[in-house]
Amino acid sequence: MARYLIAIVLAVIIGVPFVARRLTADTHSVPTDDDRRNTIIVVTPHIEQIRLEFGAAFAAWHKAKYGQGAMIDWRAPGGTTEILKLLEAQFSERYRAGAIKIDGACPPGTIDFDIMLGGGTFDHGRLRTGMSVDSPDGKKDKDGKPVRIAISYSVPPSPVFTEDELKAVFGENKVGAGQLYQDNRTADKPNDWQHWIGTALSGFGIVYNRDVIRELGIPAEPTTFADLRDPRYIGMIALADPRQSGSVATAYDSVLNEAARAGVAAAKADGRTNEDGLARGWDVGWNTLRDLCANARYFSSSSTQPPMDVSQGDAAAALAIDFYGRGQQQAVLAPGQDPRSGRVGYVDPAGAVYIDADPVSIIRGGPRPELARRFAEFCMTTQAQALWQFEPLSKAKASGSTEPGKRTSADVNLGPREHRLRRLPVRRDMYASYLDLFADQVDPFKLASQARPVGWRDAMIVMMGSFGVDAGSELREAWRALTAARASKNFDPSRLAEMEKLFYSFPDHPMADGTLKPFNAANHDAIRADIKRWRDPARTPQIRIHYTEYYRRTFKRVAELGRSAT
Repeated sequence: MARYLIAIVLAVIIGVPFVARRLTADTHSVPTDDDRRNTIIVVTPHIEQIRLEFGAAFAAWHKAKYGQGAMIDWRAPGGTTEILKLLEAQFSERYRAGAIKIDGACPPGTIDFDIMLGGGTFDHGRLRTGMSVDSPDGKKDKDGKPVRIAISYSVPPSPVFTEDELKAVFGENKVGAGQLYQDNRTADKPNDWQHWIGTALSGFGIVYNRDVIRELGIPAEPTTFADLRDPRYIGMIALADPRQSGSVATAYDSVLNEAARAGVAAAKADGRTNEDGLARGWDVGWNTLRDLCANARYFSSSSTQPPMDVSQGDAAAALAIDFYGRGQQQAVLAPGQDPRSGRVGYVDPAGAVYIDADPVSIIRGGPRPELARRFAEFCMTTQAQALWQFEPLSKAKASGSTEPGKRTSADVNLGPREHRLRRLPVRRDMYASYLDLFADQVDPFKLASQARPVGWRDAMIVMMGSFGVDAGSELREAWRALTAARASKNFDPSRLAEMEKLFYSFPDHPMADGTLKPFNAANHDAIRADIKRWRDPARTPQIRIHYTEYYRRTFKRVAELGRSAT
């Protein structure tokens, strides 16, 4: 009997994961031959819950509209950085093999993927930019260098969506300072649009643990990014490495963009030049990032880790994509508890939130371009947009709450089946018609900052990697010394000024011609061009080592100045 009981217990233990998997998987049916014939291959950084909901909804929508089954073959190799590296490798190899022509022409199936879904506009912009190759006719530019020709990794839908179709979905092509779909048409390039189309919106704010903040003796919850510069947060800010996460790099970049916007506005009000304003914004933005890094507990390779550590009390606060922050806030609430009283909070800093579209792009040379266009079409529908914020249908039906007072007979079946995704729709009309059904009662079109990117993102990724991550231990030692000096009434003011200057300084940049340029707002564009956006394969590694060694020496000097005065 004991053996039988043990066998039964083992069977239950082994079977639970399979049952759970079955419950969370797409249980519509086993794929038919019709489904397999209409299989689209989508590469994405999205989590499994999004993949499950979009896979089931796309199949149902395609069957209803086109009378054919369809399915998605999801590929999730990692974050957007990994995906872009994968596509770069494929395009480079296929170009060398002659499968991709100099004009970008390539037959369907040349590339393994049909669609890239998810990531920010910056990464989808890199898809549009693609790779550059030497002109085959041997043409030279005015400096005698080979003329380079760009081959995009993405293509617009064929045919493109009409102006009227896009206007019906999006209205004005604008959210804050950004676009909802790519449109860079000019007189010279009348077809340069729709390389990417927004499917959702992402904001970047602060997730924080109320209990930990109280324990640190900080009287108020953070409401701005600058609040996280408080030295009482030292060792308690969870951050992600901008070199590893494209999404969190956008959050850091938004700090610089907002500082630049405020600096230019202040300069204009004072009758000064834009250059004066940018210089001021440069100092404020970079100093904010320097202090954030000085308070860092660690730098994660993934943007999902910091919000989880905040919810567990291992960190006081973190910069986070809005749906990660709100998701952790929701996860720790007791049944019926008001989010404002839970231990985890999330805030979008008013007027400083960079709202970015989360796009879909059609990959050049993918196996099924027609089906790829249909998927892009689906992503813009009300059915797809409702997946992001509505209550799961299974939970509404199980509780007997189908919200009849809110939903009409036409939309009672809208929403995800099992998982609440906590993303923000990209369609304006969703907020006008369904905001009371949303999990998050926010309108990103009202939250969005008007700060346009000033082009400092590439520099930020490299510099933060040097002073914040690679020289992180030296930075934190210097920060402790500087904080103690600031708090001391007897500390020599001239020595403190020297420490401040060193702590917030930048290394001179060694130019290709052997000269040195101060790294500042005025020289940024020249330095960026000199190092080819820090992508020069020969010089970039040496330059990064140069930056890091400078910071290690400098931060050690700051700490020495603090110690020698005690």
